[in-house]
Parts: sequence; C-alpha cells; structure tokens
Amino acid sequence: MHDQDRKFVDRWERQRKGGRWIYGLTNGPLFGFVIFIILNIWNLSDQSFSEIFLSAQAFNQLISMILGGILGFSLIAWGMNERTYEKIMERKKNE
Repeated sequence: MHDQDRKFVDRWERQRKGGRWIYGLTNGPLFGFVIFIILNIWNLSDQSFSEIFLSAQAFNQLISMILGGILGFSLIAWGMNERTYEKIMERKKNE
C-alpha cells in the first residue's frame, strides 16, 4: 500500500467510526460557510458589506448553505470516501 493510501485509510477509519451524521455535522457546516462567503464576495462591488453579510437575507442564505453542506456535500463526500476506501482495501487484499 502506498504511503498516501495508508494515510487516507487511517484518517477515514477514524472518521467513519463516528458515522455519517457526525461526519456530516463536522464537515458540512464548514463547506456551507465557505460556499456562502465565496458566492457573496462577488456582490461586494454592487452592495455594502452589511447588506451582503449582516442582513436577515444573508442569515437565511447562510443557514441554507450550512444545511446544504450537511445534507448534500457530506453525503456525497461520504460515498466518495467509502468507494475510495473499498478500492484501496481491495487492492491491499489482492497484493
């Protein structure tokens, strides 16, 4: 097994012990927050900082992005990591 594969397997085995929901609750909000920031940075030339980041609309958008990160991103990332893990373990088994 390659060193990079070993690192991935070690990290993923620790993360998967917590289960999908813990993975989603720890990784999804960060993803949602980053997407919120990136999407709204483009609007700074048209509106003020407080209109974009400190308004009620911004709060609703942030909550939506965080929930999207938890329910969308984390489920997709979980599946991709599981497939990668299974491929690495299958390769290791065949060596």
